[in-house]
Amino acid sequence: MADRVIFNPARIGKMLSGIASNQSNMLAAFAIIILGMLLVPLPNFILDLAFVINFAFSLGILLVTMYVRKSLDFSTFPTILLFVTLLRLALEISATRSILLNGYAGNVIHSVGSFVVGGNFVVGIIIFLILFVINFIVVTQGAGRVSEVAARFALDSMPGKQLAVDADLNAGIIDENEAKTRRKEISREADFYSTMDGGSKFVKGDAIASIVIALVNIAAGFVIGMIQLKMSAAEAASTYTLLTIGEGLAAQIPALVVSVATGIIVTRAEPDLNLAEDIGAQLFSRKEVIGVSAIAMFILGIGIQGAFVPFMIVAGGLGYWTFRKYIEEEEASQGLVKGPDGKMMTEAELDERDIENRIRNKEQDNSPDAVMKLLKVDQIEVELGYKLVNLIDKTKGGDLMERIGQIRRQVMIDLGLPVPAIRVHDNLQLASNCYQVKLRGSVIASGSVEANSFLAVNTGLVDEDAKPLEGKVTTEPSYGLPAVWVNEAERDRAETNGYTVATPSSVLATHLTEIIRSFAGEILSRQDFVKMLEQVKETNETIVTEISDVIGTGEILAVLQLLLAEQVAIRDLSSILEHLISYAKVNKDPEYLAERVRESLGRQICSEFLSEGKLNAVTFHPSVEEEMINSVHMGRLALDPMKTKAIIENLTEAYQGVTEQGLPPVILCNAKVRLPLRKIIERTLTQYAVLSYSEVPSTINAQSVATIQL
Repeated sequence: MADRVIFNPARIGKMLSGIASNQSNMLAAFAIIILGMLLVPLPNFILDLAFVINFAFSLGILLVTMYVRKSLDFSTFPTILLFVTLLRLALEISATRSILLNGYAGNVIHSVGSFVVGGNFVVGIIIFLILFVINFIVVTQGAGRVSEVAARFALDSMPGKQLAVDADLNAGIIDENEAKTRRKEISREADFYSTMDGGSKFVKGDAIASIVIALVNIAAGFVIGMIQLKMSAAEAASTYTLLTIGEGLAAQIPALVVSVATGIIVTRAEPDLNLAEDIGAQLFSRKEVIGVSAIAMFILGIGIQGAFVPFMIVAGGLGYWTFRKYIEEEEASQGLVKGPDGKMMTEAELDERDIENRIRNKEQDNSPDAVMKLLKVDQIEVELGYKLVNLIDKTKGGDLMERIGQIRRQVMIDLGLPVPAIRVHDNLQLASNCYQVKLRGSVIASGSVEANSFLAVNTGLVDEDAKPLEGKVTTEPSYGLPAVWVNEAERDRAETNGYTVATPSSVLATHLTEIIRSFAGEILSRQDFVKMLEQVKETNETIVTEISDVIGTGEILAVLQLLLAEQVAIRDLSSILEHLISYAKVNKDPEYLAERVRESLGRQICSEFLSEGKLNAVTFHPSVEEEMINSVHMGRLALDPMKTKAIIENLTEAYQGVTEQGLPPVILCNAKVRLPLRKIIERTLTQYAVLSYSEVPSTINAQSVATIQL
């Protein structure tokens, strides 16, 4: 019974099926079979079958190289080249053994030799030599050279591509997972072309081995036929030469196919297009080329005697093709294309419809994964109407993503604020030309731009006597200046008349920059602050350890947010922490600490507002300032409402006078009223910077350009 269990056919079949289903086992078996072919004589039927499989395998490789869109989609090709070369060499050795031992090597070799060369071994030798020259000198040499150059350029460009990925990651265009995928693809590309450089040498060596084997077969067969088999010289030469040529052709034709496949895979230049479509678009896209070819064929058909009919057939076909392309271009010149519903529409309308459908399908996606994504809240996101989607499409000239990367970098440099990645996406619920900016899911700003126009902004330098611009009158979103949306034709005239002309993406980017600066205090998160502390710890571990014993992370974060809210840079975080240690022992209130830190950073703060080395500021009359000091209660100004209104009106009037002089708007006041005053004007006069006398170093010359009095 035990024996029946051990030798159970069902169990053995299941075991063999499991072995066969493992592709690694099959590949190992294939390698063992190739080695066996080198040592063991094969029956003629098996040899015929192996040659046919070699034909089919080579043709399959050629078709794969034509259908893949990029070389890395067939990254195993160099290894496959090695196995195919070994298989072909094993077949040639097996065929040589059969030819020399038996004078026969199966029906495939005999049929190929008879069919291709018509039984004439002289013709066979010539055709074999021609195939060898084509394969070895033309195709293999060219593919090898292309592989060598591609490998060199792939390795040389690898550092630059890695830096480009890091730049996109830092700009927030891609996330960490996408960056890892791109880095891996760059590495795979370099490895692929390097291995292809070596793999092409297998094909070259195979071509040389084929001609050597053919010469050995002919010479040895001639000797064996005459000495051992007692054939005549002519009979021996005819028999063995014909068989050798048949075997050579049966091996060289698949070799040529694989060599062509090698050339195709290493010369692929554009991964985003199908090879056939790419060739057709570049070779047959111009009707002039096809038309001139048709005329040339017609003239040659008339001039060459006896070849009129084939030339006229080709000329007629090319002429009809030219006519059809002319009709298609005429229809396209009218700006109309056929839409999905069969209606004729302009290309712009078709693009808009495609964008609308894509956005609508995305918003109507109710799959579990899509619904879960809705729960994620981005720190900063920009939503665009469907007509503004092209601003982020690089293929259509959109540069908004690059500008956003520059914005993040510049804000980081100016304020020391680690701006998180900004997600930009479309929103069908917005008007087509509108956009809105969200901070943690809440809308903090919005605006609109004309996607195909230019914004001409009046900065005060416009020639008032010039003819008004033709376009849509609007207001510049960042600074509230009067502006006009104009077309390309009006752009030059606007610049000539003194307008500042901006593209839609630059208008949106400028507005986004001001929004980020205005909400800098809210953008700084606890997670980003912890990362900043880790960076400080790398260079000044003592200060981080000491401050953690004095004040909590939440209080430090609140101080930094208050500083950023008034555009005070926190780049020198180590110095800020040192000042906090000193003052936090007295009072841990964030507003108190922020005021003390401001006084310590006075030189840095004032340097932002200097004009010709001087600090020109709006000040208060001593009586007004004294009254404000006396009215401070619990951190706020408790002035009479009418007096508060008068102060704001006077500050507004002073702001206009200061800006007309080209000076930065700065208010200089007593330290006791600085923060309370800031709270009053932060909604109506956001352009003002409010400084205290204690923040102005003795080395800076401060002077009053306007005095506020009641």
